Order: sequence, then C-alpha cells, then structure tokens
Amino acid sequence: MAFTNKLIMEQIKKAAENKESYSNFISMYCLQRGVQNNKNDWDRIMALSPINSVLNKIIEVFRSQTDFPHQIAFFGTLHYLAGYLLSKEIHIDLDGQKIYPDIWNIILAPSGSGKSTVESFIKKLTNEEDIKKLEEFSTAKAYINELSKVPKGLLVKDEWAQLLKGMETQTYLAELKEYFLKTYDNADISRTTGKESIKAIEPALSIYGSTVDTTFTKYVSQEMLLDGFAQRFNYIFCETRNDKKPLLGHNKYVEQISLEFKETIENVNHFKYILSEKAIKEYELLFFKNLEQFEGISYSFFRRTQWKTIKYALLYHILMKKENNIIDEEDIKWADRITFTHFVDLKHLLDMYDEDQAHNIIDKAIELKIKFDSQGKVFTAREITQYLKGKVKNMAEAKLLYDLVINIEKQTKENLKNNNKGDLK
Repeated sequence: MAFTNKLIMEQIKKAAENKESYSNFISMYCLQRGVQNNKNDWDRIMALSPINSVLNKIIEVFRSQTDFPHQIAFFGTLHYLAGYLLSKEIHIDLDGQKIYPDIWNIILAPSGSGKSTVESFIKKLTNEEDIKKLEEFSTAKAYINELSKVPKGLLVKDEWAQLLKGMETQTYLAELKEYFLKTYDNADISRTTGKESIKAIEPALSIYGSTVDTTFTKYVSQEMLLDGFAQRFNYIFCETRNDKKPLLGHNKYVEQISLEFKETIENVNHFKYILSEKAIKEYELLFFKNLEQFEGISYSFFRRTQWKTIKYALLYHILMKKENNIIDEEDIKWADRITFTHFVDLKHLLDMYDEDQAHNIIDKAIELKIKFDSQGKVFTAREITQYLKGKVKNMAEAKLLYDLVINIEKQTKENLKNNNKGDLK
C-alpha cells in the first residue's frame, strides 16, 4: 500500500464512519514506517499487537518500564503462548492435516538486551504445570531423552548460531540435526542404544532461540542459511533503544498482567481449530502478494516462512479471545504482518552476507597482490581469475576487481605520503 497524502486524508475522513477500518489503516501505516526505518521498531510492534490483547499490555510494560528492544517481549510472549497450546496439543485441522503452532525463531540482539529478564517476567505470568518445557541438552541422546518426556512444548535456548554451526560441521552433532529435522516435520523419533529404547511421538516445539547479532554471520554461513537446517528458523533483528532507563520497573506489573494472561488462556475452549473458506482465500492472496514483493528470497525459504502465517493466525485468534474454533480472515491478516516482518528481516540478513562477501573478496584480492609483489611477480586480472576461482565469475569481474585493488593501493600510498608530510612539520 502506497501512503499518499490523498489516501491518508481519505482514511482520516472515514474515521467517524468505521473505527475498525481506520484503526487497521493506522496500524498498517505504522508497520510500513517501521519497515522503512529499521531503527524505529516501536512502529513495527505497535502494528503487530491487537490493542486490547495481553500481548499489547506486556510490550507496553516493557516499553514504558525498561529500555529493552520491543521485539524481545513481543516474541517471548508469542512463544510462551505457543508453548501453552502445544502442551495441551491444541492445533488446526486443515483437511485432516494437523498444524501445530510450533514456531521457530531466533532473536538477533546485542549482548545485554534483557532477554533473560523478559523471559523471567513472562514465566511468572503462567503456572509451570501449564507449559511443558524442555531442559538443557548438549547431545543427541540428551535431546531425544528430553523430547520423549516433553514431545510438545517450549524450548528456550541461547547461542543458537553456535549450535547451528555445530550441527552442520561437527560429526557428533549430525544426529542431533536429524532429530531436529524430524521434529520440524512432527515425525516420530526413536533411538535404541543397547537395551534402552527412547521414543518421541509426533513432536512439536515452540523454539525461542537467541544469538548476539554481530556474531551470527561468523557462525552461520550464507550457504547454511539458504540450503541447510538453518532455513527452518526465522531471524528477528532487535535494535538498541535510545531511551535509556537507569531503573527497571516492570516487575510491579506481574500480578496485573498474570490475571490478563490467565483470562486469555482460560478462554481457550477448543482442542481443534479449522480455517474458514475466507481465511484460506486470504492466505492464498497474501501468499502471491508476498511472493511477488520478496522475489529475491529463495522459494523454499519463502514457502516455509509464509506457512507460519497459519500458525500465527491461531495465536492471534487466542489473543483476541475469540470463542469459536474458526480461524477467520482477520486472524490471517494479523498473522501475515509478522510474516511480512520476517521477510524484511531475512532480506536484511542476506544483505549482511552480501556485504561480508564483498569485503571478503576485496581483502583476498589485496592479499593476493601483496603476495605477488613480495615475490617479484607481475599481478594482473588473470591472476585473480586463477586464484579466486569460484568467487569471480568471469574476466570482466576480474578486471573490475583488479582496478579496485590498484586504486586502493594508490590511495593508501597517497594517504601515507600525506601523513608523513604532516609528521615532519
């Protein structure tokens, strides 16, 4: 939607006629503005939170009482709610297929962003017996042992990037990767060692992971992200807030918000939910709309991310305390807003890899030039094609890179010359 002055004025005039339509317009405007300005994440979160929901009240507490990134409270709440629904085996039935709200996300945030503090607050809102939670594990055996006890529930784990790298590169973690792939597909898992046999039946987890944002690309390569197990997750960037607060005042709201959360989950009266025909049509419409808008994203990654819309729709249906068991087009529209932000964050992440690769190939070409100079050999574009095979596609690219290296060398020498002149004065 393009927000022209004419459109904005038309919507404002409609405010008195249709409050719901006007509210939806304002919400979508905030989402678009937040996406265009990555640092204004409050606009994004405002657009993702139904006003009268417990979700909105939780993020408002953390907005006003802390300086933590807003996404942490937002997604933390969603994952705990999903963990509750999974613990009760609540799902959507789509033509006989069970769709669980088993969302997998990784928060990418600076160190000290308050994830543990926020999670501690959200845990206090619930009874421990209501949400089944996996304990820590470090091996495949420990994971399936935990999963056999809690096949459906919540998994909260830090340093996911390191684990993702380990599962792709370490032999002893390869089995763990296979177990997670089966978990993603809700496929039964069994493991037999000697006389011991362990089984996890139809596992489904809400995975709420985190990693320091600046180290993610160090552990997870672009190839791993696009082709490997890492593609099963979505990645959420969190910006550091400028409105610093010396003291945190969120805990005084635990009792009040816990009553709201309890009221929300007590309103869940169904074990199985279905999609209305209008909801299915809305999903199909948004599928093609997003496919066109984010055509640069690989189709397999796109499809997995878009599929989460249905899972998020169930969460929104619960958050808005709807008493029926029919997921409607409104639920799908709300859910698609999260999917939309996932695509935006994914594009941002892929851009980071492109920047890293650009710097990497330039650095390698410079190192190659230095090596040839030290050996008294002539350095040309042909050497770039020979020694950087796979990184440079053709001679035209090699010549561009060669010219860049020569110009960088000239500029470096010129800067050094000028600095030396300054030292002599």
